[in-house]
Amino acid sequence: MKKTVILLTTILALVCIAPAFAQWWVHQATVKVPFAFDVGTTALPAGTYAVLTQSEGHTVLVENVDTGASAYFLERDILLSSAAPETKLVFRQDGSRHVLHQIQLLGDKHTHDLVHATERPELAQSAH
Repeated sequence: MKKTVILLTTILALVCIAPAFAQWWVHQATVKVPFAFDVGTTALPAGTYAVLTQSEGHTVLVENVDTGASAYFLERDILLSSAAPETKLVFRQDGSRHVLHQIQLLGDKHTHDLVHATERPELAQSAH
């Protein structure tokens, strides 16, 4: 019986927190990706994606607007000499797979560069 009560308490807490958590994300762009791709260890299908940034911290979320498939990642900013003229996602190819590497947003003066984990050593070593 205790396990059930704890589980229900946890579920109720998550329901209360979820709307507040959603407010932290700011929609930045919608982009169409014509191929499947990876973000870290998450595989995402081709489709239309919303790009959202967290209002506090260095976190970016990409979410498929049709399927809800999503991945988020920590990023570091790379300063640009001028504002980005368009929104674009930059991919690297790893064999036959595409791996999301960077995101530039229209009007931003920086690039959102994925903080590369050890599971992608070829990206961690790539030059910027």
